[in-house]
Amino acid sequence: ERKTWTDAQAYCKDNHTDLAIIDSNDKMIQLQNEAQRQQFRSSAWIGLYNDVNSWRWTIGNEPLGTLNKWGLGEPNNYNGNQECGAIHYVGLLDRACKET
Repeated sequence: ERKTWTDAQAYCKDNHTDLAIIDSNDKMIQLQNEAQRQQFRSSAWIGLYNDVNSWRWTIGNEPLGTLNKWGLGEPNNYNGNQECGAIHYVGLLDRACKET
């Protein structure tokens, strides 16, 4: 079932967890490789958001840190409203939080 970022996070919290965080470039590469292997062409919400000053993880409100695996041209804040993070086989994406 497709969800907005907020709805996806609420679903996770209702089930005693949170959106996934990716805490290293190695894990990001593993996820990208698996997505390509599985021919996964969609994106999935992760626990990453832009608080205007910086990209942060929902768990612990930690900054993005050294993870630098954005897709080409990302983050681009297209139309000025892409404040939520997603993962795709090309890398991290910024997307409008209301997208599904």
